[in-house]
Amino acid sequence: MYKHSFLSTLLFAAFSIRSAYADSCYAVGYNNMNSEGWGPGGTVYAGSQGITLYNSNDEEIGSYDLCNTCSGVCSDFITVPTDKLSQVFEWGASCGDSGFSECHGAYGDQTHIDGEEPQSGTDFYGLGIDATSECRVNFEC
Repeated sequence: MYKHSFLSTLLFAAFSIRSAYADSCYAVGYNNMNSEGWGPGGTVYAGSQGITLYNSNDEEIGSYDLCNTCSGVCSDFITVPTDKLSQVFEWGASCGDSGFSECHGAYGDQTHIDGEEPQSGTDFYGLGIDATSECRVNFEC
């Protein structure tokens, strides 16, 4: 009886220590849209969007750049390619008119990781508007 109790305690401690020493990583999704008015001819749009993975030292460990005409960062789920992680990181996000409404991810047995509150901003220049939005998901890697 005591052996079983000791073994259970030892296993619990081993998994707790492993979790305490797990590395922290994070993913940042970005969505940038520029628009410029051209009078009666309409408006021209350009921009960039993608997802970048970072380790706890803020070093880039993976990235995925997306086209402006595809569903992009506002999808559920996108696999972010990297050879620096032991498992696959999956990104997902919902977007509104001003950029991200929320973001989330999955990594290994962390099947649904809620992201931080999205950040967004707008700059006006001449005839154009520059709208940016970022969202971050923290995960143990």
